[in-house]
Amino acid sequence: MIVRANADHHRGVTGFEGFLQYDVAAGCPPEVEFRQAVERRGAEIASGGGDGLRSVGVTIRPVPGGFSGEVRIEPRQGTPGARAVRAASCAEVVDGLALVTAIALRDAETAARDEALSKPPEPAPSQQVASPEPAPSKAVDTPPPKAHEPEAPLRLRGTNFGAARSERVPAGTLRFESVRTATLLAGAVVGWVPGVVLPRYELSLKATNFVISPSGITHLVGQTIAVRWTLLGYGTHRSADDYETRMNGLLAGVSSCSALTYDSEGWQAFLCGDFAMGVMHLDVRDPAGEHRTREVGVGKAGLSADFSYAFNRFLFASAHLGGEMALEFRAERPDGSTLFESNLFHGYAAGGLGVRF
Repeated sequence: MIVRANADHHRGVTGFEGFLQYDVAAGCPPEVEFRQAVERRGAEIASGGGDGLRSVGVTIRPVPGGFSGEVRIEPRQGTPGARAVRAASCAEVVDGLALVTAIALRDAETAARDEALSKPPEPAPSQQVASPEPAPSKAVDTPPPKAHEPEAPLRLRGTNFGAARSERVPAGTLRFESVRTATLLAGAVVGWVPGVVLPRYELSLKATNFVISPSGITHLVGQTIAVRWTLLGYGTHRSADDYETRMNGLLAGVSSCSALTYDSEGWQAFLCGDFAMGVMHLDVRDPAGEHRTREVGVGKAGLSADFSYAFNRFLFASAHLGGEMALEFRAERPDGSTLFESNLFHGYAAGGLGVRF
């Protein structure tokens, strides 16, 4: 099913049916969103670039693996041209075609303005006098207006989870952008120490890399790498014979993440492999109040899911869920007998806020 939208009639063009012809597949963004996307890039499609363009035609069709779109530009002077964009979603195709259209509109307006300035003003009727035929002047080649480079879009979308894919792009400049975030999270670890829930506080620094094609489509490049610092505790374990073990810890680790989905102004979801090492501080107190302390080294590896929702370009909320396998440690009485042993597997959950910079 195809949705056809006829745009406003172009002012001042006799017999012309419409400046914008918008012909897209069902479910694609409506014409008004396409116009808004063009306006965000510094052009206004209603103005038609002055007298520089005759028509703009947008066509989007579903194809295997996504959508394929084409924008056809018909200038008043010169050769008509067309640019094609292909992406996984129709919204991405619309963004790419809007960028191409904005560039064409700005170039046409610049060309029309230069042509108007190059014409000499006509003298007033009272000043018109007969003059001899002017000598023919040499033709001067005027260089075409400089093409505008594609603007890096404010909104970045993509995914790097799944099989690699290829995309045909027009000639132009590739842009690279790195999105960095800092997130503070608070939550709990369950199952690591028998019968104890350990508070968990985490600071995460993450970097996500993008490439932006000449048509304005964004793609994630490589893995997203996160560095994490985790503070655990305080938690208390009590044995049946009234021994009390107080514990807390500090760990540092790194995560390698693949994006299930990424929208810099919406939902983001990552699946991560996590590795961390650190130290646990144990303070064992006997029934008489005597105590002794020691530090034990710990190491962990696991999988986690990281979900975020961006409220705007700078602030987002985040949730972090995961399961880990950890090196076992134990607490002992003064005679060397075991008070408890940590479990091999445990899980955790945390939530918090983050900033993009």
